[in-house]
Amino acid sequence: MRTNRAARRLLGMPYTYSKGKSKINIFIAAAADENAEKIPQALKSKSRICVIQDDNKKTRTYHKIETHYPGYMAC
Repeated sequence: MRTNRAARRLLGMPYTYSKGKSKINIFIAAAADENAEKIPQALKSKSRICVIQDDNKKTRTYHKIETHYPGYMAC
């Protein structure tokens, strides 16, 4: 029995590994813990916010918790 990679190579199909997965983290943070200058004005009054951190681009974006989590988790 051959591995999937060896079998694909014998059949002439592409067998290289993927280029890598996107490294994006979504988490909930306290608004007071984050850099206050970068948080949008509409979110500054919230106690907790949703942060999306993209390690590939080295960026962070801020959103309402309800944008990425259901209402029952936002409580």
